[in-house]
Amino acid sequence: TFPKWGERTAGDKKSSPDPEFIGKTIKDHAIFRSRYVVCADETVQLSETNDIFNFFNDTSLLTQSTDPFGLRGTSERSSPLEWMIIIEDSILAFSATTQFQIRAADADVLTPLTGEIFRLSNLDMNPNVRPKLSGSQVLFATQYFGYTHFREFNFYNNTRNTKVGLNLGSSLDVT
Repeated sequence: TFPKWGERTAGDKKSSPDPEFIGKTIKDHAIFRSRYVVCADETVQLSETNDIFNFFNDTSLLTQSTDPFGLRGTSERSSPLEWMIIIEDSILAFSATTQFQIRAADADVLTPLTGEIFRLSNLDMNPNVRPKLSGSQVLFATQYFGYTHFREFNFYNNTRNTKVGLNLGSSLDVT
């Protein structure tokens, strides 16, 4: 049987609004650090910690570190998100025109107060092909002059005092 979705137990639609994916097509989903993560339209929504089917706050009076939250990826162009990839301590989110990274800002724990989404690049991507993690890089398909190409992004582990995030300077057109 499928578990029951969480319901609003505190506040109202104004103080504890519905998750942003309600009424929209969910494009991808994953489990990340005891949270269920879904992407729909331009938002990534993370569930309550250790209660992965609850997307409503337990209280409307204060923000707790375990509360669910959402982040909106913004760019110069509309960027409905298509795919997500979990990489170490962050999530990479891909749209047809933009690539984003979701991570904790200046902290080790991703919470409603530390979560951030920032744009990595504005490379056109083929939204019909899921990006893939391949060793120490992410491969994703692009379209140029009527042909499919693959680009690779290299990323590094920050616990070994190496570069954090993707090295966009070395994103290569590999085929």
